[in-house]
Amino acid sequence: MSLKAGVKVALLAIAGGLLNFGLGSLIHGLQLPLYLDSIFTIVDTSTFDLPAGLLTAFVSNAALSLSNDILLPFMICNFATATLTWLVKRKNGLRSMEDYLWVGLWSGLANAALGSAISAFVFGGVTKVHRIDDIVSAFAIAGQSLVGSVFLAGLMTNLVDKLLSAFAAFALHGPAGKLKAALGR
Repeated sequence: MSLKAGVKVALLAIAGGLLNFGLGSLIHGLQLPLYLDSIFTIVDTSTFDLPAGLLTAFVSNAALSLSNDILLPFMICNFATATLTWLVKRKNGLRSMEDYLWVGLWSGLANAALGSAISAFVFGGVTKVHRIDDIVSAFAIAGQSLVGSVFLAGLMTNLVDKLLSAFAAFALHGPAGKLKAALGR
């Protein structure tokens, strides 16, 4: 890839990160128990490659952290989404809705495990950021342990969130491919 094309891809990845930030902030403002902060991480990784997806993830999570819409340690979750998207792309090529739904499933499971561990062991299960804390509280009131409550809440919300994100990324697959072709890459 030429330097000029690389700079264009980096700028698009930064733009994707800012779009993730905007969607994540909107969801946070609406107080929904979702994130929707990884759609463009999936799009940029599937359209370009892993470095673009990781840059998108970094920009979105850094911006969300600065705005207090998400806590910085959760950046590892968005990195996992980029990495899993890249792995599915390498294996299947990300050509169909089914391929993207695999990305959503694997990312949802990975984010549930990673995010739950961070939430439980770094923040004591209460992040005070998302409405997901309410779901954690409901499981705890129902008798689940802290770790169990955090994991069940994380599993439910991350599976829904990442499957929705993968669906949206699939819908953007065609336009993103045209953009890539226009860049000559």
